[in-house]
This record gives sequence, C-alpha cells and structure tokens, in this order.
Amino acid sequence: MLSTVNLTQRYGKRVLFDKINMTMDVGKRYGLIGANGAGKSTFMKILAGELESSDGEVQLQPGLKLGMLSQNQYAFEDFTLTDAVLYGNKKLYDAQKEKEKLYMEGDFESDEVNNRLGELEMICADEDPTYESDVKIEKLLQSLGFPAEQHGELMSSLTGGDKFKILLAQVLF
Repeated sequence: MLSTVNLTQRYGKRVLFDKINMTMDVGKRYGLIGANGAGKSTFMKILAGELESSDGEVQLQPGLKLGMLSQNQYAFEDFTLTDAVLYGNKKLYDAQKEKEKLYMEGDFESDEVNNRLGELEMICADEDPTYESDVKIEKLLQSLGFPAEQHGELMSSLTGGDKFKILLAQVLF
C-alpha cells in the first residue's frame, strides 16, 4: 500500500497541489492524468522519493518498491545496457561503481580506502543479499529480446523502441 497524507508542493507562490490524501492498494492499477504543467511528473517524483515535497508525507508499505518509468530515453546514452538496468537500483549502482573505481586505483595500503570498501560491500549486501543482480539483469535483458552479446553495448546504439525496453527493465529491476 502507498498513501499520502496532506501532500503539498509549492514553487514560490505557485501551488502545484495542496493537501493530497490518498491510498493506493496493492494489486490495483492507477492512472494519473492532467494537463501539461499540472504537476504529474513532480507528483510521481515525490512518490518515488526522487524529490522532497513542500509539506506532507508519503507512506510506503515496508517491503514494497515503487518504480517509475523515465520519460527521458536519452538519459543513459553512455551506459551499457547492463549498467542502465542496474541503475534501476541507484544505491546498488553507485556502490558497485565506487567499488570498481577504488579497486582500479589499487591503493589497498590506505585504511581509509579499505574502510570505504567495507562500507560499500555492506551496501551491496543490503541491496543485493543473494549477489544475483548480474543474473537477474541478464535474464531481464534476454526476456526483452537482447542477446547476451549485446548487454555490453552502449544505449546510444539502440533504437528508440529498444531504449524504452531498457528503461522498462530498469523499473522491473
């Protein structure tokens, strides 16, 4: 279940929405419609935790994950298909990329580096406790018609429709 309590968003004197109270039940489908500039994307970003509201709160049932399909299919042009999907869990993506960077730099004599590597490993373990994210991403990509040899290619090499499929995989991940 996802609910909002007195959710409000203002930009200066402009009020996009004011004191929204609602509940979305698990297993049901909802649509959000409105005119351009009415605040639909802002509302969804607040629900997804990507943006802070001016007032009120969003309550998400523990264990549930809210996914939001990006409207910008060009945001990941320099990402491999695998990395674009992994970005669906930004916390895991950031931890893995920082770990890779620290290992590449190879300064293992530094306590600071070793402590940070330990912290990053804990984040990875929390976000991917079974260490199966690579397998999950591979299966997602293959189920959407991307053969294994294509997983390392850049998003910029894809058609618009295929980019949309990768963004869908990102949400499903």
